[in-house]
Amino acid sequence: MNNSENLLFYITYLFYGLAFFTLAVSIFSKNLKISKLYLAKILWLMGLFGLSHAVHEWLELYLKIAGDPAGISKLLKLFQISNLSLSYLLILFFGIFLLKHLYPKIKKIVNVVAVAVPVFVIILIVVYINKNFPSSFYEILDYVVRNFLGFPSGLIAGFAIIVYAASLNSISSKGSKNFYFSGLWLILYAVSTGLIPTDMHVTFFSVNIIIVRALTAFGLLFFLIKALRTFDIEQYNIIEKQISSIAEAEKMASLGKLAAGIAHEVNTPLTKASLNIELMKNNLEKDNYKDHTLYRRIDNIEKNIDKASRIAKELLYFSRTQDEEFQRVPMKEVVENALSLLQSNMSKVEVKISIRADLYIDCIPWKIEEVFVNNIMNSLEAIEYKGWIKITAQKVHGETKVFFEDSGEGISDEIAGKLFEPFFTTKKPGKGTGLGLYICYDIMQKHNGEIKVEKRMDKNIIVLVFPEN
Repeated sequence: MNNSENLLFYITYLFYGLAFFTLAVSIFSKNLKISKLYLAKILWLMGLFGLSHAVHEWLELYLKIAGDPAGISKLLKLFQISNLSLSYLLILFFGIFLLKHLYPKIKKIVNVVAVAVPVFVIILIVVYINKNFPSSFYEILDYVVRNFLGFPSGLIAGFAIIVYAASLNSISSKGSKNFYFSGLWLILYAVSTGLIPTDMHVTFFSVNIIIVRALTAFGLLFFLIKALRTFDIEQYNIIEKQISSIAEAEKMASLGKLAAGIAHEVNTPLTKASLNIELMKNNLEKDNYKDHTLYRRIDNIEKNIDKASRIAKELLYFSRTQDEEFQRVPMKEVVENALSLLQSNMSKVEVKISIRADLYIDCIPWKIEEVFVNNIMNSLEAIEYKGWIKITAQKVHGETKVFFEDSGEGISDEIAGKLFEPFFTTKKPGKGTGLGLYICYDIMQKHNGEIKVEKRMDKNIIVLVFPEN
């Protein structure tokens, strides 16, 4: 090499290592503690990959400059190849963990790959060394590690990032695209570092492969730094949601106090009125006026007073904040208890339950029964007490999901977003308070769960989500 080529070579290795070092610093300097993304839990593996890879490239530069002082470079070369193997293992496990999260059904296959690749590399190293030792010991090590560990590791990790990128669209479409391109650049790096020998020139461009590797490293760095902004957007959304929740909680607490005050104030005159109505009815019965128009009118007044009392009770429930003890109970038992309370309204209704007997949830049983009663009652009213209702429960990614389906038309898109607002109702005046589903929402929140509307079989239905613990 002439002086200009040497200078280019040294600068390339210097910045090549710097690209991976910057990648590591970018990851480790990012605050990921409050992130709910699975990627945040394993990103440290990519950070360590960047750090160890930077050390490898700078060691390569040192060995090129220092030559072979008293055999020290052989020890450094051995350390360098060990460090390179470690960096590839780190990115391999990063990709494997991400794939296991994306495809839970193929966990066993992924685990086999995680063990098979390093074992295969070790076997190859032993075989090659036995045939060629000692003439090309370090070259064999480098060749096997790059071809049979570096290439598959980068390929698996790059593919996993590309697939995972699609799930980030809801947080940031730009972040999703940047992660997608990060995955592509990682695959390109895997090809250039794993399949193409170090001393090779790329014919079309007449450049050394080291320059190509450095360029792919900078491509990966560029898009990954931009992609990491996704975590900033996510954290901003989380903080904004928390602030909104606090404001909503304060508003609901004030509303709850107001509701409790109104309920108590209303209950007192209602109780007195109910007692007086009862006395009037007793007097009319004694005087044989049971079939008189006056008796029937008083009876209607009593029914309306009872309805007003029920509304007052709902307001009192809405304002309750006391905590109860959680219990581990079978989901099927909770559903059956709720159905037994509504048995008198279900003579013309076919109820289908698809819940495993060994499916358990941690909950306050009577509160969750209230949630089921409310949703079953809504289904009964939707199908006008004739038809079918289906309740299905299943485990999905550790969570327990419960689906309420019926033979009705489903929930319209127009009202789906308003269902869980307090006092929102689609029933006629006097028929509902609009607190039922809000109370369900409140109960599910206290269980760290969720009640939401999902589309299933072209119909919007109610879905309950219970956390794993």
